[in-house]
Amino acid sequence: MNRIIGIFLSVFLIVGFSNVAFAGRKLKEQPNNAAKKAVKSYKDEDPTPESEYTQYVVGDIQDLTEMLAAHDITDVGGETVTQELGFARDKRAVPILTKVLLEYTTTQVRNPLITPAEIRVDAARSLGMIGDESAIPALKNVCENDGDRGMRGSAGSAILRIKLMSSGYKVWVYPIPEDDQTEVEGILDALMEDTEDIIRSKAAYYLLAPLYGLNPDDEERQTALNVLNDVAKNAKNKYVKADAKDDLGLIKKAGKNK
Repeated sequence: MNRIIGIFLSVFLIVGFSNVAFAGRKLKEQPNNAAKKAVKSYKDEDPTPESEYTQYVVGDIQDLTEMLAAHDITDVGGETVTQELGFARDKRAVPILTKVLLEYTTTQVRNPLITPAEIRVDAARSLGMIGDESAIPALKNVCENDGDRGMRGSAGSAILRIKLMSSGYKVWVYPIPEDDQTEVEGILDALMEDTEDIIRSKAAYYLLAPLYGLNPDDEERQTALNVLNDVAKNAKNKYVKADAKDDLGLIKKAGKNK
């Protein structure tokens, strides 16, 4: 436990709907420097960013398994272990993270700042970081059945991240670096033609949202808007439909504020 608490104090994690950079367990650089290192390391196929977490994977899986069995993950240790497994990018962690995502509920909240929903969000993000497509069915289940809008958003973002990684793009930095934008836009263009409503709507949102810093041309932008409109009107799943409508509203609002 002392190791876990020490790790929590030193891990610098910037995730979610803000500027995101891969930040290591002992990283002391400012976010921009961390982002530059992340870009370089993944382009050079250098495993350094995640290698320092690899040594903890087996122990973290065991710890998280025991915490889940006891319905007691909501403390500093549980949150940190869940995040570490994402940083390690080790596929062995997919089964336990999936179980946490789908099964974790509890009334035992020892740390009032960490709720079961936040642990599940961390599990979704970690599954996205690992990038294994075997996690997509569980993430899709959340997108289609979870009543929490934020939880569905995290799961949808994780699905899209996995799809980007399976297409060869592995840099976890937002906004997208300028020299990567053409590659990412090409991947998103293809994903907008997917048969799954959740995938094509998230690809459209990713292409248009100011957070990601992409610059689609007029034709691409209109295609993305058409996709969001279509999913918002015609998706069979009520949550996917509602979320596409919300995403479309956010895009339109951002356009008016330019």
